[in-house]
Amino acid sequence: MRFGAQYRLQRIQASDMITTDEAATQSGTTRVTMNAWIKSVRCIGVLHLRRGYKLPRWQFEPFIFPVLAPMAAALGSIDGWQLLAFLESPLPALDGQSPRTALEQGTRQFLTCVTVLFGNDWSHP
Repeated sequence: MRFGAQYRLQRIQASDMITTDEAATQSGTTRVTMNAWIKSVRCIGVLHLRRGYKLPRWQFEPFIFPVLAPMAAALGSIDGWQLLAFLESPLPALDGQSPRTALEQGTRQFLTCVTVLFGNDWSHP
């Protein structure tokens, strides 16, 4: 089961997952601000099994960070695990690429895909 406890543990321990302190340093803000961003879905945070949140480091890249809040709104989700799964799962509408990969490669086709699937026009920043 992909979202079982074992998967979550492995994902949290992955090398691309950072603490809120590390994310704050990377983004030039504070841990308090980072926690507020997680709560407002400006960034993706998943609850760490011990305490606090872990965040995927790559979300702070300039080609991903600006799309997170509108993407969460279009998906109607505030759950970090759901948003992370969406960004990392291959989509047929993206020729089998994940939205994260599409964004990393510079294609905005991902935005069109979400717009079509969820009926929200946010494909033009």
